[in-house]
Amino acid sequence: AMSYLLKEKLQLVLDDYKMGFVESLSVKSLVLGGRSPHFGGVRVLEGNDDEVILEAMFSLQCEKEEVVINVKTSGPDFTLRINDIYISGTLKLVFKPFKEELPGFGAIIVSLFEDPDMGFNIKVLGGDVKALPGVDNIIDNTIRTAVLDVLVWPNRYVYPVLPGDYSYLELRPVGVLDVSLIEATNLMNTDVLGKSDPFALLFVRLKTERIKRSSTKKNSLHPVWNEGFFIEVDDPYSQYLTIRLMDEETVKNAEFIGEAKYPLKELKPHEPKGLWLDLVYNPKTSAPEKSRGEVHLVL
Repeated sequence: AMSYLLKEKLQLVLDDYKMGFVESLSVKSLVLGGRSPHFGGVRVLEGNDDEVILEAMFSLQCEKEEVVINVKTSGPDFTLRINDIYISGTLKLVFKPFKEELPGFGAIIVSLFEDPDMGFNIKVLGGDVKALPGVDNIIDNTIRTAVLDVLVWPNRYVYPVLPGDYSYLELRPVGVLDVSLIEATNLMNTDVLGKSDPFALLFVRLKTERIKRSSTKKNSLHPVWNEGFFIEVDDPYSQYLTIRLMDEETVKNAEFIGEAKYPLKELKPHEPKGLWLDLVYNPKTSAPEKSRGEVHLVL
């Protein structure tokens, strides 16, 4: 029963996260082992009057567990097995609202404080993987993206404990971000012959239907777009706008140029703000990185 429930939940998640030439991901089977996660460093954090927040370190090493996924692409199809799964991080558990009935709260909100450390092994069971190079990397990136976008705060799962309507605890859009993509300059050239053909992906969440894509500017390291987008926002106090510059390719899907992030909490409603942001390989790292260009926005 638990395997079936997790299989259904995983399928719903994968339906929202498809990248590149992957058209669909179908969970064929899910096998659970008997190993439980290890918890440590539990502490109570200060929260609102109607909630209790627990922080807990956890780690889980899955040796017998495995997931088999059928992958449908624009070319050949594949069957992949995912096993040797490892994940560790910091859980955020919110117990709310308070109730008079035992256990004293109506629901549990489950999330992660930050990106977890995770790893897994991907093996091709059926299909010619050489016919579509990079499919394993795309699946790896899709799974990691889904985990981060679904579980890292403010994203969360809400599990009812007592009967009641707890839909208000779910993460849902509370506003819209108006983004004007003006231009980019000094872009790193990823082409051996000629110049890059850049386009931009803009998003707050990496769900497929919420990613905005600009037009492609051919053979340019200083593309000018002057294009506008509206992006839904769920939590302006903790979410970021991500701008990812890509080089459109004919042989493969696209090549990464650089990325920038901007915290939405720095914005004020109905007050446009012009920005030049540096594009880097990994905007989450605190280590100094070589610039891959700059992008001009009005938010």
